[in-house]
Amino acid sequence: MKENYKLFHTLSLRGCDTLLTLLNKAEAHIEENNIAEADLLGAKLYEDMFDFTRQVQIFTDSAVAGVYRVAGLEKPSMPDTEKTITELVARVNTAKEILIKVNLETVDLDPKTQIKLGWMPEKSYFEAEEYLTNFLFMNTMFHLTTAYDILRNNGVKLGKMDFLGKVEMKFNS
Repeated sequence: MKENYKLFHTLSLRGCDTLLTLLNKAEAHIEENNIAEADLLGAKLYEDMFDFTRQVQIFTDSAVAGVYRVAGLEKPSMPDTEKTITELVARVNTAKEILIKVNLETVDLDPKTQIKLGWMPEKSYFEAEEYLTNFLFMNTMFHLTTAYDILRNNGVKLGKMDFLGKVEMKFNS
């Protein structure tokens, strides 16, 4: 479980970096095309899905809350009040700062810790290891991918490397 926890932590930090890239490109797209910021931030892929702003909020909530819940720590509060790209950038940077503060070497993980989320039926819960591997990884990446897709669908010039971020390659000599 410790290795999966560390991997989720690492992916969450990388996801924050990806969001910062996406937000930077979204801001440039707004300026270059003289469009309303609120229109892009409120864009959805489909009518029954959350908009771009909410995707960013859910990603950061999931990343931070996930790391804290699995470790049995009290999760920091991150109110969902952002209305601008500048505010979303600040939120992502706050999430990164919170994640960096977690000392992975001293976290005591109990795979049987019960995790209850607000949307779950009464008396239901995840055990921490199930939550991490069967829900948290996929849910968090879903919202990051959806944020990317919303921007791409609205004409923001993005490529796969904008999503993947810095990729370190090894070379044979």
